Amino acid sequence: MRLDWLRDHRWERIRVLLQVKASDRGVTARDNRLFVVALLYAARAGSPWRGLPDSYGSVAPHLHLL
Repeated sequence: MRLDWLRDHRWERIRVLLQVKASDRGVTARDNRLFVVALLYAARAGSPWRGLPDSYGSVAPHLHLL
């Protein structure tokens, strides 16, 4: 996986937008940066979400969110 697609200074600008509050429902993501990088990969490659490489983890549990 290429985390360099989202450089540190850019990640710091959007990281605060992905923070959860105690009142938020659902499960907190384990790695928001990895999720954003996976979105960037899919957009750049023109790949469907289910076509992500295995290095981004299993996408099956999240297909219903798209």
